[in-house]
Amino acid sequence: MLAACSTSVDGLWIEKENQGLLKFYGDSVINNSSIMSRRLGYRITTDSLTWIGLNQDWNKGQTEKSFKYELTNDSLFVWYGKEDFVTTYFKVDAETYHDYFLKQNKISLTLPKAENVRTASKTYENLDIKIGFRDKEIVIYIQENETAKNEISGAISRFIEQADIYTEFSCRLFVDENVPCEYTIGLFDYLRIYNVRRILFVTHSDEQDAFSDNFGGLTIGISSNKIDIIEEKNER
Repeated sequence: MLAACSTSVDGLWIEKENQGLLKFYGDSVINNSSIMSRRLGYRITTDSLTWIGLNQDWNKGQTEKSFKYELTNDSLFVWYGKEDFVTTYFKVDAETYHDYFLKQNKISLTLPKAENVRTASKTYENLDIKIGFRDKEIVIYIQENETAKNEISGAISRFIEQADIYTEFSCRLFVDENVPCEYTIGLFDYLRIYNVRRILFVTHSDEQDAFSDNFGGLTIGISSNKIDIIEEKNER
């Protein structure tokens, strides 16, 4: 990888419309978008931004590709294709898009810790469900939207209807370690209705790449039968 000529782009840049991100640090960049999710080298001059280490099959046999760009204090504009089509990134104070999302929505969400878990890449179309806290109250987000309990079924239904049937999608469940288990089990009932049989229960690991948007976790199968919660009573 080649070092960048300038460090002015160092940090995290978010493309809000499609949840893309660029994370520049040292001599490399994490480019995470709907068409790419990988670490690249980069070179930047006063008039072009060049990705280094591209897949030759994707880039007509070339490992490098340069783009016109403009940079301001908090915005990065990149022309990936035609002159009239520009992608706009905004600089944010966060390490990942996940962290940025939580900060923007004032959500506290501490993932349970686990090691030696599998990773689900963002290259799939993900149904993301987040359950955390705001002002000590439990909040639920499905994709980017805060969702009340009576709206959960409709939100999942809309995702299933709009999902690309030719794309493998995974359901990723981000749950604060202090959320009662009945919230998680209750979500299984909604997912079961739409024939979602597996989820990735996302965990925190010290081995996770802090700069990517890939998450590790435990793969859990959802039973075809409803799970009843039985409250245990201690009798003396």
